[in-house]
Amino acid sequence: MRISRRVVVLVSGGVIGVLVTVGAVSALTVANRNTTTVTYYACLNGGTLSHVGTTPPTCASPATLISWNSAGPQGVRGPAGTNGINGLSVRTGAGAPAGACKTGDSYVELTGTPGEVFKCVSAAWVNSGDSIRGPKGASGSNGTNGSDGSNGSSVLTSSGAPSGTCTTGDSDIDVTSGEVYNCVASAWQDSGDSIQGPQGGQGPQGPQGPAGIASGVTFGRVATVPIDTGQDNPVTVLTAPAVPTSGIYYITASVTIQVDSGDIVACAAIPNQIQAQTAQFGAPSNSISNALAVNGAVSLNAGQAPSIECIDANSDSNTNFLEGSMNATLIGSSNAASAGAARANRFPLKIVHAAK
Repeated sequence: MRISRRVVVLVSGGVIGVLVTVGAVSALTVANRNTTTVTYYACLNGGTLSHVGTTPPTCASPATLISWNSAGPQGVRGPAGTNGINGLSVRTGAGAPAGACKTGDSYVELTGTPGEVFKCVSAAWVNSGDSIRGPKGASGSNGTNGSDGSNGSSVLTSSGAPSGTCTTGDSDIDVTSGEVYNCVASAWQDSGDSIQGPQGGQGPQGPQGPAGIASGVTFGRVATVPIDTGQDNPVTVLTAPAVPTSGIYYITASVTIQVDSGDIVACAAIPNQIQAQTAQFGAPSNSISNALAVNGAVSLNAGQAPSIECIDANSDSNTNFLEGSMNATLIGSSNAASAGAARANRFPLKIVHAAK
């Protein structure tokens, strides 16, 4: 910008002061508030400036080119300000706060009573009664009903192959064979599958059973026979006919005995037991009729008769045999004479627990 009007230049202490004496000089006298410094140029002649602007002009002699900045040099740094007052804290945690605190601080409970606000008063936490959680909102309206699902498939059963129309996707099981049928295009088709596995292989042959009753003897009896001679004197209550053939016979017998209060009865098959085998009953609190099953194997010679004998513990006259039956079935051949001699009295009849 070129200024042709007259200005007055004041020089004092090496500092040039500029005063424009006419209008349109505000651009030169207003302090520059921008952070960017602007350099001004002018021609100085006898205390008068001309050609003032931001670009250097060509000054005619005897005028001198001068320049100055819009802002002066940076001033000395001022003293540091005082510290500000510490601010207040807002904390959060699980459950109500505990322990010491800084007066004025706040605490928001996240669990327990979520949203509850506590204030620190005199270095101690106090429930303010406020909460950042608002009241429970009203229930939302019901959603619309979903559409009906498609019909599922069914599994049916039939005796024999199914017939007639069907619902595609259904299945049928023939309960007589286990065969599975599927409904395809509303018609039953054999799927080729079955819930029944293949037949298992033949099992091994079982052991031979005992000989029938035709190779043995049988006997029954109804009579009152006292069993009152104590443990050392057995009483024979049943005796079958003699066996026709020597061998091992299996005895199955049932004897019904009236056992007096506190008495004990034991019975066994004789003679020549193959192993110890005793049936025992007692001691009842009252007189009672009881059936004993007496079973076991004995070795008999042809013409020898199997028997059942019994003993009692207390020699009680009110303990009696009432009725019974027995079968002796041949189950194996042997030299019964020698076997019988070897086993005679080998397993004596005895009561395991005598009455007290």
